[in-house]
Amino acid sequence: MQIFDKIFENLSSIDGITIINLNGDILFSAKFNNQLHNYNGNYEMVGKNFKDIYPKLSSKNSTLLQCIELGKPIYIESQKLEFYDGHCIFINSLSIPIRHGGKIVGAIDISTEDFKENLNSELYNKKENYIPIEEQQFNDIIRKLGNRTVDTKYKINDIITDNIEMIRMKKFIKEICDFDISVLITGETGTGKELIAHSLHTESKRCNKPFIVQNCAAIPESLFESIFFGTVKGAFTDSIDNMGLFEMANGGTLFLDEINSMPIYLQSKLLRVLQDKKITRLGSKKVIDVDVRLITAMNKDPIKAIADKELRQDLYYRIGMLKIDVLPLRKRKEDILLLTQYFISKYNIVFSKNIKGISKDLYKKFKNYDWSGNVRELDNLLLLAISMVDKNKEILELNDIIFSNSIQTDEKTFSIDEVEKIGIKNLLNQYEKNIIKITLEKYEYNITKTANALKMPRQTLHRKIKIYEL
Repeated sequence: MQIFDKIFENLSSIDGITIINLNGDILFSAKFNNQLHNYNGNYEMVGKNFKDIYPKLSSKNSTLLQCIELGKPIYIESQKLEFYDGHCIFINSLSIPIRHGGKIVGAIDISTEDFKENLNSELYNKKENYIPIEEQQFNDIIRKLGNRTVDTKYKINDIITDNIEMIRMKKFIKEICDFDISVLITGETGTGKELIAHSLHTESKRCNKPFIVQNCAAIPESLFESIFFGTVKGAFTDSIDNMGLFEMANGGTLFLDEINSMPIYLQSKLLRVLQDKKITRLGSKKVIDVDVRLITAMNKDPIKAIADKELRQDLYYRIGMLKIDVLPLRKRKEDILLLTQYFISKYNIVFSKNIKGISKDLYKKFKNYDWSGNVRELDNLLLLAISMVDKNKEILELNDIIFSNSIQTDEKTFSIDEVEKIGIKNLLNQYEKNIIKITLEKYEYNITKTANALKMPRQTLHRKIKIYEL
């Protein structure tokens, strides 16, 4: 078993490794995350049976058991892992059959904890959520498991469009991808700004270098400098030697979303880094050279952000040398059916459904809908609908879709049949999502003002924005 220690000793972001034989006996178990199982120590699960530890897992919902049964690698995102004592977590899991003499003798599982709080987590209790993968996909998945921070999820071909302006935008991305010039991406929430940032990186000469993503609204104001520039041990109480975002992205690309959420005083320091290409960690006098291409994004007009004192004018001139404005979905309605077909194909696989299309009434509704949440809203609506419809259903109908702007407060009532179909948790989530969305729009997505209005901590608001993908 020492060979497995050696293979994985440098993959620090992997949370757990398990090896079982055909009987389900655990031959090897290493945990690098205390939450991954409730046993102390790395090897105390060895000798126990896999099904005794996880009694609710079977070949239908376990990558390890599934890959042994099918004889091929299985990768699952957000696999529900329930222990014998009822404790549950979600993990991303890759299981690979182990062969000896041409016969399967067991399987190895490599997993990472899934930190995403899923809006519809109850779905995982009911649906088979596996995607068989072929051997040529191993390297990509291993890379994803081994390094969360520098992986790019999207490429330019993931921008699905028939819209002439969006096609021109894709061409522009290819033209500027190798320019070491900052790019500012603007557009409403849900239009796909991060997808554009990923595409700029994957098409560039920096594609094999780090790609670091940071939402500026997610950082407590007191931690901005340490997160951006890093720290040295002793700089302040409990401080450690730690790289900041610029060091992590050195040689590659740094994508800063919601740049106008960064405090004004720090924007001047960011400007200096962009000019000098040097940083100094907190508590240190050592100057570190950095080579980073900066991509920024915001869902507010930059000129208005400057007027509202959310963005320094001099920083805007530096980060906005190249600008990309992403169209809202209501201005590219020729893409609605194309995107609908894409999401149906995607979620048919995820939820083992056989949806072949949408009704004329639903298509008419889609064409006339305002899509304030843009492509992300269409994605979410179809995800929820496809996950809930009967497995024999082939055509999505108008009544299968829960439109966010149809969820109201006191005036809306639901029949018992509707409640049983949708579920009380989903209804409450829809209410909360809509209230947060309306308040965000009222305060033009100013996180601080919205959090104050909702009387919730800033970090809680950001977490819910991420959960509901607002």
